[in-house]
Amino acid sequence: MADLFPGGNSFIEYSFHDESGGNIPGMSFRNEISFELRGLDPASGGELWKRVYTRDSPVPYNDPQGGRLVLAWKANSESARNAAKRLSGVRDAYKNQKLKDQDSFFEVLDSLTGTPIGGVTGWRLAYEQDPDKGMALYFTPLKGAVDTHTLPIGIRWNPDAKRYQSLDRSYEHFLNEAGSLSTAHSSLR
Repeated sequence: MADLFPGGNSFIEYSFHDESGGNIPGMSFRNEISFELRGLDPASGGELWKRVYTRDSPVPYNDPQGGRLVLAWKANSESARNAAKRLSGVRDAYKNQKLKDQDSFFEVLDSLTGTPIGGVTGWRLAYEQDPDKGMALYFTPLKGAVDTHTLPIGIRWNPDAKRYQSLDRSYEHFLNEAGSLSTAHSSLR
């Protein structure tokens, strides 16, 4: 009951967290489901690092540049505030934002160690319309970026998958995605 994503130099597993070791996700008092995020060694399958989220669970994304994992948080959540506080280069930019319910905060982790290496509080959006391939969107981090040499993240409609998908560094090919290892089932009532 986990999704497995290639993460550059590791695999990222995102699954329900169950303290008892079973397959039933835990629920908090605020009706939030607990999730677990693990970095796995591609050669051995061994665990490299692990994080458990019992509230404000993030949505994980792979950085197409490889070696990084991006966690998307609701920007006004307690977990996003805590993540921003841990990152000295991001703390002030985050604190000075006028956050709304629809805003997001992106924490960037090293996918091999799970160590926070930066955060993003805003994006510059560029787009181009190609008559054959359709529209492509390019997102470039603004304030609080991990470094000044971050390439834009490209996204384009994939007609085969029938959804938008991230592009590789050349912006010509879609990034490979690992499918779900199994279907998630819940016995909550």
